Amino acid sequence: MFYLRLPDVAFIEMDDVLKNVSIHIDKETYESAPSTLDVLILNDSDVDITTESVYEISKLESDDWIKLDMRNVNLAQRSHSISAGGRERISIDLFSEQLVYSKGTYRIQLFFSFEWGTFEQEVEVTILE
Repeated sequence: MFYLRLPDVAFIEMDDVLKNVSIHIDKETYESAPSTLDVLILNDSDVDITTESVYEISKLESDDWIKLDMRNVNLAQRSHSISAGGRERISIDLFSEQLVYSKGTYRIQLFFSFEWGTFEQEVEVTILE
């Protein structure tokens, strides 16, 4: 098998991405579910990454994360390319008019890809009512 790069590079780059890509939100607590969530993605790795067009929202119930049923919503989120050392602010639709948000803690998982693989990052928000 012929590789353009050594296979070990894949592990080095995955380690770099996992340590140096992060997502942040300005606000973690809301009175009620917002319609969108602004997320800042920081890519302090040495690798270009791309956001995937799908994401997941889960609610913390006891000690388990329960995924919200998002089958009836249009996850037409466009993907974003973020260069090594770059940053991008994106808006995530929480579908607050279609999904039921009750009081509690919610996790939003974003999925990313790069040349050698995929990974995910998450943020948590609290809804007070």
